[in-house]
Amino acid sequence: SEISYNTLMNVCAKGGDINGAENWFEHMLERGMLASIISYTTVLDACAKAGDVRRAEHWFANMISQRVMPTEVNYNVMLDACSRSGDMSSAEAWLYEMIDRGIVPTDQTYSIITNACVRCADMNQAGRWIEKLLKHNTIPREKCYRVLIDS
Repeated sequence: SEISYNTLMNVCAKGGDINGAENWFEHMLERGMLASIISYTTVLDACAKAGDVRRAEHWFANMISQRVMPTEVNYNVMLDACSRSGDMSSAEAWLYEMIDRGIVPTDQTYSIITNACVRCADMNQAGRWIEKLLKHNTIPREKCYRVLIDS
């Protein structure tokens, strides 16, 4: 079942095993099952945990080509992939795309982008993102502040 395949992909994702997650995804499709938003999110998460932005972008494009519409969670996973790889410009591009698609960033989104700024040693930009968060009446998570204080 799709649930079984998603579980297997999730085990691979937790271990950062992109190849394993992709193999289970492909195997699921070969069995005639359709990939759901959960399936795509799981394979994207495997890419993110490994910090492989290009592979995550491939799967994100594949998801859209299959008419599976991305959610805030999918964009957050893309931001996390960029953060882990130190690719701040791509992280910001994904955030702006998210907003352009009418998907509202959450406190989790801003925590991820703030963390990406800190990883890239751009504290000024991290502060600007927190200001944007406050302007949108979104309460930052404690993690946002902790990331700034700890750095």
